[in-house]
Amino acid sequence: DEQIIINEAKLNEKKKLKNKTKHLNDIDEDDDEITKGGKEKYEKTPDIEHGDIVFYRFQQKIRYAPDQIIRYDWSGNPLILTKLDGNTLSTIQKCRYCQSSCVFEFQLMPALVNFLKIDNQIGLEFGTVFVYTCSSNCWNDNNDLYRFENVFVQADPDQNLFD
Repeated sequence: DEQIIINEAKLNEKKKLKNKTKHLNDIDEDDDEITKGGKEKYEKTPDIEHGDIVFYRFQQKIRYAPDQIIRYDWSGNPLILTKLDGNTLSTIQKCRYCQSSCVFEFQLMPALVNFLKIDNQIGLEFGTVFVYTCSSNCWNDNNDLYRFENVFVQADPDQNLFD
């Protein structure tokens, strides 16, 4: 009897996780459509007081794991915090070592700031940080101790309120 209860509890947890995963995948599909220039799946978006639909999508995407500090999606798309001008991310440079194109690899999330041990006098703040890396993965294990990567910092949209 005890084993049956444990198995049912595990099954319920799996169902909950599956539902959360499906919801996140649905959000991913919406983002992919928008990134590719497609129309949104839903015509009606909830009223957003601040008027920033990009920030709303960001919040929707991270709401199940708001304390996440890194998002990894090699050759994928970053989760944009606020609206960017159309050319901003297209200016990401080529690899400085082999001249291959660079692709998105990961991003540092706003929650990371809360975990950093920094002198209060410095005042480090950022919205999100996108890291782009060589699409050819030209890293040399024998000689390379470190590599410079292409980084794009998107400022905290509320930073001006604290200055």
